[in-house]
Amino acid sequence: MKPITITDGNFKREAPDSDRPAMLNLGNGEDLTQLAEENEVLILEFGSEACPPCRALRGRIDTWLTHHPGVAGRYVSIERYVEQSAQFGVLSTPTVLAYVKGSLVVSARGYFSLDLALERLERAMRIAFD
Repeated sequence: MKPITITDGNFKREAPDSDRPAMLNLGNGEDLTQLAEENEVLILEFGSEACPPCRALRGRIDTWLTHHPGVAGRYVSIERYVEQSAQFGVLSTPTVLAYVKGSLVVSARGYFSLDLALERLERAMRIAFD
């Protein structure tokens, strides 16, 4: 596949040529609870532009998503979506939450291993869909 450059605000990345970018910014009017219910698998990253680890995690999650096309991903700016972040108990960044069939299966906050969080998500996906 020929890589394409996707620009999403200030974030640029190389992604395989596909129908959709991997990690999208949460859009105006999108409801996090509804997203978790409507998508078989959803990964959310809550972050801040002032947070270097958040930017690094976003790139790694984006790469992971390109290899898992059935998984929806949203980046949630805690500065822009203060109320929704608080409703999900997000008080610090980075925070990664993942849902399988509407149920929270991963909650990683602060200093954590993204590899372990993604392994837990993949295990939950195998259990739910096998």
